[in-house]
Amino acid sequence: MSKYNDHIAIVGAGIAGLALGCFLQKYQIQNIVIERNNNISNEGAGISISPNGIRVIERLGLLKELKKKAFLNTSASFFSEYEHVLTNPVNVFTSTRSNIYEILKKEYLKIGGQILFDSEVTSINKNKCEIVLNKKDRYKVKHIVACDGINSLLREKGQKNKNIYSGYSCWRGIIKQNINNVNLVMSPKSHTVIYPTAQEGYASFVGVIKKEKGFVDSWREKGAFQDFANDIIIPPDYIEAFKNIDLYRWGIYIRKPMKKLYTKNLTFLGDAAHPIVPFLGQGGCLALEDAEAFAYFLKEHQITKAQKYYNENRIYRVNRISSMSLNQGRLYHLSNKTFINARNRLMQFKFVRDMSTSFLWDYDFLNSKLNNFNS
Repeated sequence: MSKYNDHIAIVGAGIAGLALGCFLQKYQIQNIVIERNNNISNEGAGISISPNGIRVIERLGLLKELKKKAFLNTSASFFSEYEHVLTNPVNVFTSTRSNIYEILKKEYLKIGGQILFDSEVTSINKNKCEIVLNKKDRYKVKHIVACDGINSLLREKGQKNKNIYSGYSCWRGIIKQNINNVNLVMSPKSHTVIYPTAQEGYASFVGVIKKEKGFVDSWREKGAFQDFANDIIIPPDYIEAFKNIDLYRWGIYIRKPMKKLYTKNLTFLGDAAHPIVPFLGQGGCLALEDAEAFAYFLKEHQITKAQKYYNENRIYRVNRISSMSLNQGRLYHLSNKTFINARNRLMQFKFVRDMSTSFLWDYDFLNSKLNNFNS
């Protein structure tokens, strides 16, 4: 019962949970990561890490490892159906989620962190700050942090609301294709993104369709090639690459924005706090930002004050990016020819592109005035 009295209990060994654990270890704050599965999952789509997330990785001392496990894209090409709109310089790493998990897990364990695998949090007592694992093992902890994703059990215990279908569903797969930059194709029917992985000669593909009724909320559901071809506009050069590979499909779900990212003895990070549509590539980056911010405030303040400052620092940014991501989807799927032409022209102006990316990519928590909560 008293084994973890002085520990921050981090529920979920995803990107948010493992990054938070790494920062807490760095700050010598006792913590334990609790994961319901028996290992870090290899399931899931690809991931992009833009400059705001790269800064967090670098401050964890893991940039060298990231370079080994991800591909650094220096350009991104945009197409309106089959018409090239522009190629834009970028500084974005692309990889698989499992690669990022492995980097963080390896570091967390290396610096003395502990992960309880096969340990599902089946209930909590917020007032007593207690957790029950696997319906039988009860522990009192110092604080509980929910990093257990969009279907967070802890969010149901904290600020309850249901998943909402976003209006979009996805197809994904890994294709045998040599590419050296991000390619994004916009069309009324679908938008697609193809980008390199760390494995030479292979690329990750995500195709997003507007769909009244979504696919199931699972990254593991396989789909048939003909259904895929009916849903997605496939560039001619890539058609053969998609035959005879495993194709997966899932519905994209969100939740209503939280008014506060915490409640008594419980704080929410990553997708447990703010699941967003993936159209700006910011889900993983926001999880990394959350982890750095909350760890910093725990280092500087008592828990209740750390929660308050974390919320004040993060709530506007995460809710705004959630709204921006939804708007980006609408832009990608425009159907009116006049609006499509206007979109394509505007994209070619550098100041327009800079406006759309500066809020996302220029953010740096440690150099932000918002982190100056020391009064």
